[in-house]
Amino acid sequence: MENFYWKTPQWVKDLFKPKNKTKLTINAYKEGDKWYFNKPLYVTWKESLCFPEALDEMAKGKTKLKLKISSTPVEGWEKMGWFQSDPWWTEANIYIWKNHNIWLCPWAQWWFGEVAEYLWFTTEE
Repeated sequence: MENFYWKTPQWVKDLFKPKNKTKLTINAYKEGDKWYFNKPLYVTWKESLCFPEALDEMAKGKTKLKLKISSTPVEGWEKMGWFQSDPWWTEANIYIWKNHNIWLCPWAQWWFGEVAEYLWFTTEE
């Protein structure tokens, strides 16, 4: 199925834009050497996650994990810092965690309502 989110008119995205959302949960799963997830609200297709090495480290050998992300500090959660906008897709952003680049598409910015200087995350099995 084709990804219709990117073809959706901006006024429709704005209409359904979450308000004051600070947390997001992604259920990620590994197939082969790639990680995927189904977008919340739009669960009819799978999306590839563009930071497989970081997810491998987070998953500690497992092939499924629940990734919780917050735009506000949460005690005990890992912290990643904003590094730069993607040079080719400037609405996307690259964050740094440990020695990993974590690329987040514009959908994350849409969800949180801004490009956060820091994001915090934790994982569950």
